[in-house]
Amino acid sequence: MDAKKRVRGDISARVRRMTPAARCAEAAAIFPHLDTIEGFRQAHCVGLYAATPLEVATDAIFRVLVQRGVVVCYPRINDVSRRDADFRRLNTLDDLEPGPFGIREPSARAEIISPRQIDCVCVPGRAFDRQGHRLGSGGGYYDRWLIMGEPVRIGLAFACQLVDAVPHTITDVTMHFLVTATGAMTCPRGEDN
Repeated sequence: MDAKKRVRGDISARVRRMTPAARCAEAAAIFPHLDTIEGFRQAHCVGLYAATPLEVATDAIFRVLVQRGVVVCYPRINDVSRRDADFRRLNTLDDLEPGPFGIREPSARAEIISPRQIDCVCVPGRAFDRQGHRLGSGGGYYDRWLIMGEPVRIGLAFACQLVDAVPHTITDVTMHFLVTATGAMTCPRGEDN
């Protein structure tokens, strides 16, 4: 089994062992730390994601950003075979619908937001390390999309998703910041790509 697949399995098992209440508590504790990051706090347009049970929930973050008047967009998979995705504006969480992998995403009618318009993107992952490396679900959607713009890249993680070193390749995009329930950290490798 390759290293990425092994880490994905190990970390997914860790998150599954968390109770739903523990996942909710950690997700709620993340926002105050996230809000200390200037690139997030001053952003006019923020990319979020609709979390799976193995990811930090972002619905509360969405609500705060909308109250602040921030444009919020979520990823939408347009073509699985080509691994094509973009970010689309979301006005209400009720506008999310199940996508090809069962993950909530904006409808095809939602306004497409150019990568250059997005100031900051909060990114999910299976595992992260303190250098800024991120291990996603394996599709490469975020890695391909993130290199098209210059957003501040922020990984959101449960504490159990932090590892000493994430297996990575040259095409894996690193995070500028990593936020958990215990704080926000600057990632030294975040400027590498």
